[in-house]
Amino acid sequence: MSGTTHDKSTLSGTGMFSAAKALSISLVVALSGIPASIDAADTPAPGAAGGTTVAADNPACDENLLTLATYPDYAPCPAGYTLRIDDRFNHFDDSVWERSTGGFPDNECRFVDEPEHVSFNSDGIMRLVMEKRDVAASYSRHELKMVEQKPCASGELRSLVEHGPYGRYEARMKSPDSSGFVQSLFTFQFYKGTTHDKSTLSGTGMFSAAKALSISLVVALSGIPASIDAADTPAPGAAGGTTVAADNPACDENLLTLATYPDYAPCPAGYTLRIDDRFNHFDDSVWERSTGGFPDNECRFVDEPEHVSFNSDGIMRLVMEKRDVAASYSRHELKMVEQKPCASGELRSLVEHGPYGRYEARMKSPDSSGFVQSLFTFQFYKDPWQEIDIELQGRLPDQISTNVISNHAADFHECDRYKCTHNTEQHEDIGADHSADWHVYTIDWLPEQIHFYVDGRHKRTVTKSEIDAAGGNFPNQPATILMNFWLPDRKIAKWFGGEWNLDQLPLVAQYDWFRYYTLDSAHPLTSALD
Repeated sequence: MSGTTHDKSTLSGTGMFSAAKALSISLVVALSGIPASIDAADTPAPGAAGGTTVAADNPACDENLLTLATYPDYAPCPAGYTLRIDDRFNHFDDSVWERSTGGFPDNECRFVDEPEHVSFNSDGIMRLVMEKRDVAASYSRHELKMVEQKPCASGELRSLVEHGPYGRYEARMKSPDSSGFVQSLFTFQFYKGTTHDKSTLSGTGMFSAAKALSISLVVALSGIPASIDAADTPAPGAAGGTTVAADNPACDENLLTLATYPDYAPCPAGYTLRIDDRFNHFDDSVWERSTGGFPDNECRFVDEPEHVSFNSDGIMRLVMEKRDVAASYSRHELKMVEQKPCASGELRSLVEHGPYGRYEARMKSPDSSGFVQSLFTFQFYKDPWQEIDIELQGRLPDQISTNVISNHAADFHECDRYKCTHNTEQHEDIGADHSADWHVYTIDWLPEQIHFYVDGRHKRTVTKSEIDAAGGNFPNQPATILMNFWLPDRKIAKWFGGEWNLDQLPLVAQYDWFRYYTLDSAHPLTSALD
């Protein structure tokens, strides 16, 4: 939010500080200023006086609106404008706003997502409250990075979606009687641009009705951000918990309980264990439930415990059910997602890891057709496209699909995703039905090669040289870790996933545990194949 390159139309280095009050805010925009995808079906119906109105057309300038008047001849509906948001701050309207978790370098306070710091009361006043309090260093879903410890906590209110360009923004405000603070009303364009380098999120944006609430973080090569140390990570707990380790834990009997085939090595030479999750509970310091829904997927991923479930038996279940999921904004897709006829689950790492390392999960698929169950890495919001997949398909019950997908266009947003990608999909026999028993699936990502294993048996290698020769980009950037469960749309189902019928739902994909290792500097970069 801060910087020296912003012009005078933005407030750089701002924050909404202590005892700051706002009585009301109106957003008045030109008719072209609201994205076409936001229409009456996407917005809340105008409510009673004192509530929030997000209008698709201009409400009448009646006596109710005139209660906002604070000076002679105040015009709540000036000529040439259409009223879009009219919030009297009687309550927190989470269909319009969110509380920020930001904390930019020039700000001594950390914004916190807490009702005490962005408060709404029956008197119709929103209060941003600043207090002296140490706020520990932690990842911010708004800054898209770790934010250092701050000596005070305060509040920031942000619109869920972008508005404009152009328009009229007004608020009735009162500052505290004190020194040192900054209280503000401002507009800012987050995460956008095509000039960012590879260490930032390039080419992204809050497209039309979009703003990013949670985006994976680009981390150091070690896989754990340098600013995350023992104080920031969960202490290794009892068996069944999640360990995010800053150094390699001992390969003791507890770790060996993961063994599912002869000579399984829970701490292979040349690697350092970073994440060891037994899925006894949902660890929100490591993972998040996705809200995505990409075009080829007939299901919408939903942030609901029923669809990404954790129980005392130590099994994570991704549950797919027949259910209409209404069109809505996705904080992961960064846009509106159309209505889908089924709901399912996706687990994503909160931060990016790598590049390089070993990813393994013990998985079991349902006994059905049509679905895709996966373990994969993906680089979101950046060019080029880089993805490494292991997929279990309903139509191939005794095989796995392995794939390294990359992009050979300068900017894959500018052309058709299928025309601009290098796809290496291949099917490998595993000698068993993946729905009949549990198997350990492994991605071993090295700087020159990617190896795929099932129960320790080598199945395939994809090399950098073959991808480079085909014009692709061998994965070399940090990536999000994902596990998901979905139905391919009917255009591709015949050759990917298989034929399906919604009446076959519900279906359940199961995961017993997940482990992630970083690659040690001393690792022999050409691993021996079994």
